Amino acid sequence: MAKDSNLLVGFRLPPGSQVVKLTVRPNGDIALIDKDGNEVKPERIERSIGYARPKGPKIQARHTTPQRVVTVGGLAELAEFDGIFAIDTNSREVSGDLVSSTCFIRFQLVREDDGFRIEFEQRVNYYELRNVKDKPELLGILKVANDVMRTAPPDAIPKIAFVTDTELSGHDSINSGKTPIYGAHNLPANAHLVYASADTGSEVLNKLIRICDRQAGNYLSELGRGEIPEAPFKVLAEDPSVRYRHIYRDDVELGSTGLLKGLQLQPGSRLTLYRQKIPRMERIGRSLRRLVARWR
Repeated sequence: MAKDSNLLVGFRLPPGSQVVKLTVRPNGDIALIDKDGNEVKPERIERSIGYARPKGPKIQARHTTPQRVVTVGGLAELAEFDGIFAIDTNSREVSGDLVSSTCFIRFQLVREDDGFRIEFEQRVNYYELRNVKDKPELLGILKVANDVMRTAPPDAIPKIAFVTDTELSGHDSINSGKTPIYGAHNLPANAHLVYASADTGSEVLNKLIRICDRQAGNYLSELGRGEIPEAPFKVLAEDPSVRYRHIYRDDVELGSTGLLKGLQLQPGSRLTLYRQKIPRMERIGRSLRRLVARWR
């Protein structure tokens, strides 16, 4: 039996904004209206979906984005990214080595009249990482993010998102650059972490994470049976103690998603919309800037 979902959508308003009306349109877009009838675009959005349980809420998917669109379904916010990577890492000992298999799939959400179309890069990629000492999931994300940034034209750095089921509590700090993602390395500025659970949830991000989880495990099983083609190992720039190699396949069935329309809330589900407060230190910073401006 499906669990009743709790969908929370939070938004942070620009300074001085006074929203007096909130409307959810038929397509799932959320409009914030001020006293003059003008639509207010938020500075930051947080969307999470999950369900209640005795030991605490279970989050099935969550993202915070700087995009200025707010929706119930959450797809319009993700469509703002130039590329999205579903990525998952499994690790186990193989022939005396600790081997981590990072599987990732690149896709993009494209807006259509009645929803969103998902466009896949028609291959599944694997990084095989040898003897990672700490958090191979985050090292895999950092490696892929740096690869994308290194190969991008200097005048067209893409805005990308990584859908992962790890480090949920650290996403905001990593995304803001306050906390390194691995070792002393920060996530590149145009990269962003999005959370989706692999073991629960029915949104498209949950389904793609499950594919990556399964494929990462399959890779390790095939490696143990000697079925992975030989390929040379290289030293990983992000951690020179780690050796890696890259393999990809174009014969993995990703399935047909059709036209995506976002989340459809079922009877018994609950939607909560709330205004996020500006953090105290940010308020102090704005007050200081106003004070400096007054004395110039």
